Amino acid sequence: MAQRVVFSLWSGPLPAISELHFRSVLHHLGEGEYHLFLDDSPGYEGIVTEDFRWLESDPRVHIRRISVMDYLRSHGITLPDNPRHLLPTATVRWWLRRWFAVVLQWEKIAAKLSRNPRGEKNFLPHGVHNDPEFGITAGHGFSAWRQEEDLSYRADIFRVLAPEFFPTADVLWLDLDIAVFQDLNWLGEKPLVYRWGTYPFGNNAVIHLPASAPAARSGLIAAMNALGAARPWTLFSDRVCEDLGFVIADVDEFDPPFTTGHVLHDNYAGLFDVSKDAEALASDLLGSLKMLHWHNSWKLVPPAESAYGIMLARYRNLTLPS
Repeated sequence: MAQRVVFSLWSGPLPAISELHFRSVLHHLGEGEYHLFLDDSPGYEGIVTEDFRWLESDPRVHIRRISVMDYLRSHGITLPDNPRHLLPTATVRWWLRRWFAVVLQWEKIAAKLSRNPRGEKNFLPHGVHNDPEFGITAGHGFSAWRQEEDLSYRADIFRVLAPEFFPTADVLWLDLDIAVFQDLNWLGEKPLVYRWGTYPFGNNAVIHLPASAPAARSGLIAAMNALGAARPWTLFSDRVCEDLGFVIADVDEFDPPFTTGHVLHDNYAGLFDVSKDAEALASDLLGSLKMLHWHNSWKLVPPAESAYGIMLARYRNLTLPS
C-alpha cells in the first residue's frame, strides 16, 4: 500500500480557525505524513504563529517553505510579482466581461451561419471561459484578467502541480477550512473531488490523487494547460472529471452549507453560533460527515460554545491517532 500524504498551502500567519483542520486531520491520518507548504514569496510569507508551535513537534508534520511565484514560473506560468495598474482590476474585468459578451454573440451568429452546433467554434481567447454557473471568467492563460492579485487562484494552480513532490504516495490536497471526521481509508484507489452543491463540477478544496492513478495527475496538469485556467468550475467540470476518471463524491458528506435541506444550508455562520442546539449540531456533523468544509471565515475566532468550538474541544482531547 502506498504511503498517504496530505498537503496544503498557506500565505501569511496561520489563522486560528484552522486549528480544527490540523487537529482532525492528524487524528485520522494514521501513519501518513502531513506537508504544510508555507509561501515564501515577498509580501506573502507564511508564518507558524505561537498557537501552532505544537505542529513542529509532531514527527508526521513537515513544514516546507516555497516561493509559490517562483514555483509557478518553473512550470511556465508567469504572474507579475508586484503589479502596478492605473485602472483597478474590478474595472478592467467589468469591461472585459462586456466585450466578451459581444464576442459570444458573434460566436452564436457564426454558428448559425455555418450550420454547426454552437461550441465547435470558440472566439474567446485562451484561458477565457463562459461557465454555465459563473458566466465569463478567466484563468492564468489570459494575463489581462490579473490573476497575480488573487492568492486563492495561485493555490488553485499549486494544488494541481505540487503532487509531483510525492510521486509514489497517495496524495490528498485539503484546504485549511476542511476538517476530517473519518479515517481516510475510504478514499480508495480512484481520484476524487466532491460535488459543489448541485453544480456540474467538483470542489477543489478536496483532491485525492492515488499513486495507482498516475494518468489522473498528468492529465489534470495537461487539462489545466489546455484550458489556461484552474478554477474548479472550469478544471473540475463534469466533462473533465469524466475524461480523467475522477469520482465526484456526493456533497452531503462534505459540505452542509451547500447541502439542500441541511440546517446549515446557505447558513455558513450557523456553525459558529452560540445556541442551545450547538451540541446536537456538533454531534450530527461528527456522525454524518466524512469531512466538513466551512468555507473561509479566516479572521474569525469561533466561540467555545459554538458547534465548531465543541468539535475543536473534542479533537484537542484526542491526543493520539485513531
